[in-house]
Amino acid sequence: MILPSRSLLAWISLTLSLGLLGTGVFLVWKNNPRFRVAATRLPPPTAPASTGPGDTRSVVAGVGIVESAGRNVAVGSPLSGVVVAVPVEVGDRVTAGTPLIELDSRSARAAVAVSQAEVGAQRARLRELLAQVANRRARLASATASVRQAEAALAFAQHQLQRVESLRDKGAATGEEIEQRRLNRETEEVRVETARATQLEAQSDLRLLVGEGETTAPSVALAEALIAQAEAALRRDQVLLELHTICSPGPCQVLQIKIRPGEFLPANQLTTPAIVVGVTNPLHVRVEIDEADIPRFADDAPAYAQVRGRTDRQVPLKFVRREPLVTPKSSLAGGQRERIDTRVLEVIYSVTPEELQATVGQLVDVYVIPPGSTFPGSQPAPLEAAPSTAAPAEGAQAEPLPGRTRDSSGG
Repeated sequence: MILPSRSLLAWISLTLSLGLLGTGVFLVWKNNPRFRVAATRLPPPTAPASTGPGDTRSVVAGVGIVESAGRNVAVGSPLSGVVVAVPVEVGDRVTAGTPLIELDSRSARAAVAVSQAEVGAQRARLRELLAQVANRRARLASATASVRQAEAALAFAQHQLQRVESLRDKGAATGEEIEQRRLNRETEEVRVETARATQLEAQSDLRLLVGEGETTAPSVALAEALIAQAEAALRRDQVLLELHTICSPGPCQVLQIKIRPGEFLPANQLTTPAIVVGVTNPLHVRVEIDEADIPRFADDAPAYAQVRGRTDRQVPLKFVRREPLVTPKSSLAGGQRERIDTRVLEVIYSVTPEELQATVGQLVDVYVIPPGSTFPGSQPAPLEAAPSTAAPAEGAQAEPLPGRTRDSSGG
């Protein structure tokens, strides 16, 4: 029996392996689904179609959010502390200065009491100084009299010395008597100097209390400065005590309360405000106008709001202002075809709460009617945001945006 060579066996094994590998690749390719990726094409920009009388394609529509006049105010605290009382309820209408939150203020009240006592002590020291003026004047008068007395005694001692010296030539006075008179004169000179020094000291003490000329007495000025310092410390502690009570910034309505007595209120900005207040009469409607609709928007054009769920009534709005800066879209309406890469112009309208019959934070559909256009139907459907400009997938049909008709330019 002739056996095949080793090289032949190797070629046969390699051929079988390659055949099995090719068969496996073919089966995998055959059984896996194949996808075709359609290229996304953006439609070329076109000029807006001409509109005639009664055309609704030029109506500018946008989603608006109801907010308080001047926007909602998230009330915060400049101090941290434990809440002891929340004397308001949701829906209360308050005036400027009405307490909204009261923090534990026992330490602040104690500091105010200490400052008040310090102010009283400094004022008492000033009264004590002023009461010493009469005493200082009396001391000065006594010192002046002592000076005159010492000067008289000095003059007498000088006279005695001169008389004894005149008798020495006649032999009527001894040298011991002359020396005694000289020592008496020197003693009186020292007494005069001491009396004069005491007089200067009394004058200085009196000058500290009554001043000299038109200048304020130094001791009185110091006492008054200490009083002013104590009063400033008292005002500081009183302000800190007042900060433990967070008050309303003005006439407004309490919209939300997220704090309760016993909870700790930090001083930093909270993600969820402790209390939200706002002016709810009138209400403001902040509308986001798509950047494609900005050229057709006019401030003086009539605008109407439609509360979602109430398609049978359109509420006229009063133009307030437009924000001068076009910003990226931030308010999402929740539509499936909503774009988040667009920019919007924010326009604020005013309306009374009785006419709108909506609450703060509620979404409404707003229609701005340029001249020559009409309201788009008697019962427009709720709005969604601007649809994406990406081309629909192959075989799919683009659905029109409910309640909003756009022209060929996307407006």
